[in-house]
Amino acid sequence: MKKTFLIPLLGTTMLAWLPLTVAREVVVLPGVVNPVGVASGVDTQGPGLLTVGAQDINTGNDPGGAITTNAANTASILFNNSSTVTGFVGAVGTTFLNISAGANASTVTFNGPVYSTTFSVAGTGTVNFYGGFTSNTGSTMDFAGDGFINVGAGQTVKAAITNSAGAGTGTLTLHANSILDGAVGAASGLKQINVVGGNALITGQANAAAYSLDTNTLNVAGAFKIPVAGTINTTIFSPSLYGKIVPVGAATIGNALQVNVTVTGPIPVGSIFNIVDATSGTNGSTVTATSNTTRYLFSAAPTTNGKVQIIATQIPLATVVAPVANPTAPIIAPVIDALPLTPTTAPLLTAITLLPNAAAVAGALAQLQPGAASLAAPQASYRITQQFQGLWAAHMESIQLPCEQNDQPDDRNKQRQDNAAACQPDKRDPQLWAAAFGFAGTQRDNNGYEGYTDNAHGAMLGLDIPLSRATTAGVGVRYARSTLDGLDSQSRGNIRSYQATAYLGYAPGPWFVNAALVYGRDDYSSSRRVVFPGTSETARADYSGHQYTAFAATGYHFFVGDGRTVITPTATLQYTRLKIPGYSEAGGNAVNLKVDARSDDFLQSGLGVKFARDLAGSGPLTIRPEVHANWLHSFRGEAMSGTAAFESGGPSFTATGVKPGRDLLDLGAGLLLASSTRWSLEGTYDYQLNHSYRSGQVMVKLALAL
Repeated sequence: MKKTFLIPLLGTTMLAWLPLTVAREVVVLPGVVNPVGVASGVDTQGPGLLTVGAQDINTGNDPGGAITTNAANTASILFNNSSTVTGFVGAVGTTFLNISAGANASTVTFNGPVYSTTFSVAGTGTVNFYGGFTSNTGSTMDFAGDGFINVGAGQTVKAAITNSAGAGTGTLTLHANSILDGAVGAASGLKQINVVGGNALITGQANAAAYSLDTNTLNVAGAFKIPVAGTINTTIFSPSLYGKIVPVGAATIGNALQVNVTVTGPIPVGSIFNIVDATSGTNGSTVTATSNTTRYLFSAAPTTNGKVQIIATQIPLATVVAPVANPTAPIIAPVIDALPLTPTTAPLLTAITLLPNAAAVAGALAQLQPGAASLAAPQASYRITQQFQGLWAAHMESIQLPCEQNDQPDDRNKQRQDNAAACQPDKRDPQLWAAAFGFAGTQRDNNGYEGYTDNAHGAMLGLDIPLSRATTAGVGVRYARSTLDGLDSQSRGNIRSYQATAYLGYAPGPWFVNAALVYGRDDYSSSRRVVFPGTSETARADYSGHQYTAFAATGYHFFVGDGRTVITPTATLQYTRLKIPGYSEAGGNAVNLKVDARSDDFLQSGLGVKFARDLAGSGPLTIRPEVHANWLHSFRGEAMSGTAAFESGGPSFTATGVKPGRDLLDLGAGLLLASSTRWSLEGTYDYQLNHSYRSGQVMVKLALAL
């Protein structure tokens, strides 16, 4: 009974074990790889050549390795296409004689250790050693074509690297902490040696026409050589971290060496970088250094004892942006140069350093000053008051009709006296009136300074109180909101204006004079978007200011023809003083500004004329269309400006906005409906323009006698 049960048990065990022992492919050389070898690896027997096509080897990761031999130093492998090899190839004591890979446009990757007396990169393809390579002492790894060898991170390739394809062929890339245990390049020199991801070591000599280091150190335990007109590519992260070559032996430097520097951020002026840090070697070879940034120059003296040394010199940003027609960039440039390098400013300074050309630098610097909307905020606040004063002046003129004084000696005024609605005999009663306006303006760019759009709306409530037949006093409250947007940059501003006014009008006849005093509080909010490669920030601020206005208007009514047509020339004068306290931006990190307090004074005169005619109405209703034109002249024509500094440090600077035109033409038309039943309704449209500014305004006003 025991034997009966034992036999089936042994049979089951053998069946489970058999697939593991027979899965590998055995190839008696010469031969090729079949599907079994693709899945589970190949064991070669005897001398000869194993040919591998477009096949991956040992995809099942059999522990017996990828390809083995039982005939040490007699069997060879030819990879004639791309392949990924999993597991070891050869072994200690049973190395292959030669392995050839890297045919044109192919990639062969060895994920395990490789053992071969020699290795050949046959064409322009790529061979990756991600598990190391070991050859017999004195054996070689040869570039038979202009191909590529990559040594994986932490791996060692033990072989001398030659290039039978000729001088200046073959590219060797050493990844972090990899070792090339042997000489590289022999007498002819490779095309290029790259160091990627970390430092690397070559235990013998190194000879190549070009070296690309990134921020890594290539340690060379032997001699170092680079031919005439050779190239070293280095990246500088800081004075202590940059790409360099440190040879133990002598450094032979060919004349006309080119050092290409990639700068990754700000560098202290005068920093010295030993790109080839040798202690012996060539004297007097010339070196030229160039960089990827407009902000730094690198000078290089001829070599001394094989040492290649470059020194950093900072180019003033004002010099960088000088060729660009941007008036704001040169103002900010010296401020950026003087900014301290701190954790807050480092990202900004790095981004500016890496901008590719002068135009990009100028565009970035222009965004760092107060935005166009912020600089124009006082002008916009003044325009709000200007709109209100124009609205109020039109109202006062409409209630100061001269026909009651009968100043005209002829009969041309009789029709107006007969028309109670036109003469408004009830106007001596107190009157409550309300008006609203909408406004849209565009200040175009001017001489390189950024323009903006200004959109506003507002309302006013007033009370007229007659003091005599010729004199009217009044008070009013007003509210308006304005939105400003920069035309080119992403700057935006909002203004909420709260105003109170007291006024007085005097009209003893066709002549009239009106005056008003205004106090206003303005609440400002602004945002400034700074966007260029490496920087994306939004700085915001909220603050309040005050304004004080004095306004006067005078005019004279001339009657034409039947007395229903009135021509009224007018003159106005407005003075406004705005006071804005200092404020600080927030949310923009290094681009945040602190802006000094400022005061702005505006003085504007106006000369105009209005043509109005009373049309025959039904009963007490009067219909009065009118057209008008005004010339507005500002006695202050300079641009808005402000003094600011970066919150993160550095000197202050004065930022200047677009310069508005001093003269403005205002053209408009309106319609008044008035009734002797103690009400009037009026609407007007005005269009203002000069060489760089356009705006339109709509106004509606309702008046009720109390």
